[in-house]
Amino acid sequence: MQFLGENIYGHTKKVALFRQAIDEERRRLGRPLSIIDIGCGNGYAVSQFLPSEGDEYLGVDMHKESIQWAKDHYEHKNIRFECCQSEDLKPDRLYDVVVFSDVLEHVKEPVVLLEKSRDLIRSDGLLLISIPNGHGPFELESAFAKTLVGRWMLAIVDFIAALLDKTVLKGVWTREIEKDPPNLPYNIDAGHIQFFQLSDISAMLDRNGFTVHSVRNLSFLSGPYSSYVFAPFKAMVRWNVKVASRLPFRFVSAWVLVARKKPDRDGMGC
Repeated sequence: MQFLGENIYGHTKKVALFRQAIDEERRRLGRPLSIIDIGCGNGYAVSQFLPSEGDEYLGVDMHKESIQWAKDHYEHKNIRFECCQSEDLKPDRLYDVVVFSDVLEHVKEPVVLLEKSRDLIRSDGLLLISIPNGHGPFELESAFAKTLVGRWMLAIVDFIAALLDKTVLKGVWTREIEKDPPNLPYNIDAGHIQFFQLSDISAMLDRNGFTVHSVRNLSFLSGPYSSYVFAPFKAMVRWNVKVASRLPFRFVSAWVLVARKKPDRDGMGC
């Protein structure tokens, strides 16, 4: 399957890690999987690549415009998308895999969402999470960019990039911006309100009935400044993602965690 080109945030690496875990689970069980993707958004960067033929997939999100886009472009056969709030998730069926792709950092009560997800997943089922390092380069860049000095610096970087885009490096930033489909909807109002360290998220998972089996680093630098500098240059993007794999967890911008539900009780829909 051909994924999207890699970016500063390591999205292609994230999808590959999700797919690896899902494919291994499919081989382990010897059958197609049922997958629920909570906070799936518009489906463009991640969701469309998760299920394989025969899998039953449900993507849910509260953002109507994003869900409608996903329905229009990716819904078919056993692939469905539904618009609903996380508190409306009902444990009326079980899934083999639950996915949280950059979700828990956006919600007021991530513990409640994890509790709900536990009731949606079969015994020994998979939980796949991508989440930013709350004290990593991305969050630090983003926080600085919101300060007065940071806003001025961002404006200067923006001006320099625009000037280079029109002169020396003709169109490199423009092509990067235009590679996504036009009018692709995003829930831009949902900012980060949780800032986890790896020990925080690991402990939270353990308390709520999950065992973390692996943690992988996604990208080193990412954020408003790094995206200006790195995004148009694929060699730099590849280096940024590759070097992250060699760094300690605390020095990277985001992680992918593969966890498994502890054997106990079982128990979706909207």
